[in-house]
Amino acid sequence: NEESFRLFKTATLTKAQGAFLMAAYKNSDLSRLSNEFINSGEEFTENEIQVYREGQESNLNVKLVRVTLNQDEEDGLIIVVNDISRIRQLENTRKEFVANVSHELKTPITVTLGFLEAMEDGLNDAEQVTYFHSIIKRNTLRINNIIQDLLTLSSLELNDKNKNLDFEEKDIASTL
Repeated sequence: NEESFRLFKTATLTKAQGAFLMAAYKNSDLSRLSNEFINSGEEFTENEIQVYREGQESNLNVKLVRVTLNQDEEDGLIIVVNDISRIRQLENTRKEFVANVSHELKTPITVTLGFLEAMEDGLNDAEQVTYFHSIIKRNTLRINNIIQDLLTLSSLELNDKNKNLDFEEKDIASTL
């Protein structure tokens, strides 16, 4: 269908019926997966492939389901493709975010621990104690601000998940 050609970023074939997958979608991974699936005897499989075209990478989830085509029990397959590029992008952003937050928390904690250890070693100069105290307080407030920001982000994310989704009833038989 038109959407499948868009997902693989290829030109729509005027006569796609009967064409080889490789000729239609110009993707060796899809062609290999379908051949392996047909030869495997499995009823269902799911894989992820990458498509690199026009300077962009797309991550596609490919589900293959075996179907019987006629009374001679000749096998065919239905291929369902979903673009999961946005999901992968969000996962990578989340990983980077966690790494950045870990670094942002570790820095003030390390500074605070260093000054606390110095104070434990018998610091007697009142001026230095006051100076160390101000540094410890500033870094503790920094940690608190980071945690408050994380709680705010978590709250916003939770509110987004709780929003009602609009569903539309469709007759799938006509679509198929």
